[in-house]
Amino acid sequence: MPKPKMTADQFMKELAKHKGKFKIGIHHYYDKIRISLNGELDHCPVTSVCETLTGKRFGIGQWKQAAREIGLQLRTANAIVRAADDELRTKTAKLYRRQMFRVLGLKEKVV
Repeated sequence: MPKPKMTADQFMKELAKHKGKFKIGIHHYYDKIRISLNGELDHCPVTSVCETLTGKRFGIGQWKQAAREIGLQLRTANAIVRAADDELRTKTAKLYRRQMFRVLGLKEKVV
């Protein structure tokens, strides 16, 4: 049976809902959003939401598997991951990055 599809908005709601379970930080050198569930800042937002929803742990580079597990389309997951890493400058990526900063209670740098 196929997994239900998760939209970007639903993903952001899940991220906000579970943020109390996370230690959240911005990698000081690379300006990447990183999340810890077990001590080290070793998760991207997609793998973090996956672990909180399913209990399945994926490494930071395994966001595709995590996205499939929660029903998040790979195209959307890619944009979210790249926005968290501040690697994508599209309107969508900028929107996702702003949303993640807002729902996680982070302060954006003013450039």
